[in-house]
Amino acid sequence: MPPKIRFTREDIAAAALEIAREQGIEGVNARAVAARLGCSTQPLFREFESMEQIKDEVARLAMDMYAHHIAEGAASAPVSYKGTGLAYIDFARREPQLFKLLFMQDRVSNPVVEIEDPSLGLVISTLMERIRLSREQAQEFHMNMWVFVHGLAVMTATKYMSFTDEELSRMLSAEFMAMKGLYENENGSR
Repeated sequence: MPPKIRFTREDIAAAALEIAREQGIEGVNARAVAARLGCSTQPLFREFESMEQIKDEVARLAMDMYAHHIAEGAASAPVSYKGTGLAYIDFARREPQLFKLLFMQDRVSNPVVEIEDPSLGLVISTLMERIRLSREQAQEFHMNMWVFVHGLAVMTATKYMSFTDEELSRMLSAEFMAMKGLYENENGSR
């Protein structure tokens, strides 16, 4: 009798992640993952207790990919804060299904997306340093900017609109300067 092929948690999660990247989290089910691996569903449930655990692992892997993308965008841009915004939209463009999983789900009732964004600390500290805001002001500033950037990313992920890199750069700069001006007017010139 030939030896049984053993699949690790990592193998199963990687297969599930690839399905999620192609079809969205809705496409991740036991039969699809097993078919991707070329096995029955039994090996999946030797390593994971449920499909929810597999989907949670997919969300964690997606968040890791996202965090890496944001850090890379911040490090490679002349202005790191702008780089994080552009990287966020770029992630939506390159990985629309993972973007939808992470940022276009019901966060209250869907446990798949209960993962904290690891890039938030970097973004807040960058704002505090760049335009000398308190932590509270930086969080408020970022929330206002994020609403704008998120809207652009959603339009990109859903193919509602398409923007060139130059258009995105101009829009983010304009919104940032408007927000900065608002804070300067409220708090006196910096």
